[in-house]
Amino acid sequence: MHKTSLFLTPLLLVLPSFLPAAPGDTPAPAKTEAPAKKAAPKPVDPTKAADRLSIASWKARHEKFVAELSDAKNLEPGIVFVGDSITQGWESKGKAEWTKNYAPYKSLNRGISGDETQHVLWRLENGETTGLNPKLFVVMIGTNNVGHGTASPEKTAEGVKAIVDKLLALHPKSKVLLLSVFPRAEKPADKARENVVQLNKALSKMGDGSKVTYLDIFDKFLAADGTLSKDIMPDLLHPNAKGYAIWADAIRSKVEEVVGPPPALPPEAPAGEGLYTMAVNSLDGKPRNLSEYQGKVTLVVNVASHCGFTKQYEGLQKLSVAYAGKPFSILAFPSNDFGGQEPGSAEEIQTFCTSKFGVTFPMFEKVKTKGEGQSPVYTYLNAADGGPKWNFHKYLVGKDGKVIAGFPSKVTPESDELKAAIDKALAQ
Repeated sequence: MHKTSLFLTPLLLVLPSFLPAAPGDTPAPAKTEAPAKKAAPKPVDPTKAADRLSIASWKARHEKFVAELSDAKNLEPGIVFVGDSITQGWESKGKAEWTKNYAPYKSLNRGISGDETQHVLWRLENGETTGLNPKLFVVMIGTNNVGHGTASPEKTAEGVKAIVDKLLALHPKSKVLLLSVFPRAEKPADKARENVVQLNKALSKMGDGSKVTYLDIFDKFLAADGTLSKDIMPDLLHPNAKGYAIWADAIRSKVEEVVGPPPALPPEAPAGEGLYTMAVNSLDGKPRNLSEYQGKVTLVVNVASHCGFTKQYEGLQKLSVAYAGKPFSILAFPSNDFGGQEPGSAEEIQTFCTSKFGVTFPMFEKVKTKGEGQSPVYTYLNAADGGPKWNFHKYLVGKDGKVIAGFPSKVTPESDELKAAIDKALAQ
């Protein structure tokens, strides 16, 4: 017995390494952690102004809007559009429709991508429309509040109302065209779509028959079965060029009730090169085609009313009179580019020039001679010498519309240098 037990004991010690483990000893499989749930958006008050200054692109666009208001010509828009990325999109996918339908009114775009109602309120409270006196504001906002889940449709509607009230308080002479928020998602039963429908239901009660008109264009973007096509909104939210055409057509009659039909655009410029192929507006806003100066010598001057060189208006008028009867004309383009020395409106500029200097030579609409928004006139002229360094820079243009020479501000209209160049150009 004793020998047997000694023999068996080692065997029993070895067997467990060969035998399958008992069911209860099977190692539990490694646990796979479930993906963390996305935190629900923190609710915000859509009626309380809030900025997004931590976002560089947002800050830059806001500052651009405020800076535009330093130029008086931007204070006279017929229409101002207010909203988010869908409104901002008039500058890209909707550019052709904007040029055709709203540029003639000198319209301004106050849309910034990603904005919710509280952000628009902050922008209004911080100068983006200060000094403007448009006939109409077109407002479409709220899709990001309900889409981001930061506010219910009902609370979002309160934010939209706060925007409308703010606009009317800041601009009591203006009217507001409040648009339904555009459809989201492909199918009617989608939760995102349902939220927009509920929001629009609340917005529809805001029209007052006088200062505020509510216009529902929601269905204009949908098929007969209520679906939203990617042929109109590729991401089922933002319109493409076709979508912007639908938008423009849908609001046209309401827009024209307030601001009238679009003003006439300048006549199409003739094909070719040179200054005389361009179309511009005169100081009183009437379309002019510079082809009328074909065969003439012209002196193009960027003028300003509050500059140390402003007295050159007198010399320019004398020069104009001296060359009367010859194929020569002075073309004056007011500009606020240098020292902010031409802040006035078109009417103020005209009154100043005629009453103080008796100006009779042609004057044109205020322009940008450099930088963003530069006039095509100066894009062409500046190629000759790099562009004006200050007000009253002069370009002598030949009978063929091509630049002959540029003269800096210090070269006066009475100078022998300038007169000699004019005489030489007339003789050619």
